[in-house]
Amino acid sequence: KLIDNIQILLSHDSFLQYYMNLCNSSVDMTNINLLRKRNLNPILTPENYNNSFLLEEVPDIIAISGTNKATLTNYKGTTIITTGSFTTEPIYWLINLQTRETFKIDFS
Repeated sequence: KLIDNIQILLSHDSFLQYYMNLCNSSVDMTNINLLRKRNLNPILTPENYNNSFLLEEVPDIIAISGTNKATLTNYKGTTIITTGSFTTEPIYWLINLQTRETFKIDFS
């Protein structure tokens, strides 16, 4: 999605948890490693043979839900946020698209 010349990638999938377990790494390090590969789901299986997670362009903002942990990290100009669980950890993120400043809103 392109908003005010900011490329935003939104995703909700369990692929991130799979790679966190596979590499025994944190949410942030898993996101960074997948971003380095420019592919958010690099292991081809019969289920994901038509890999729609290949990144032709690196987005400015990546927002992923379904991780059960709310995080914020920046890697080489890309803001990466995960939303966590809305039932156990109701945290929302606001991003100023002009300054890229990020605000955490915690309802827990």
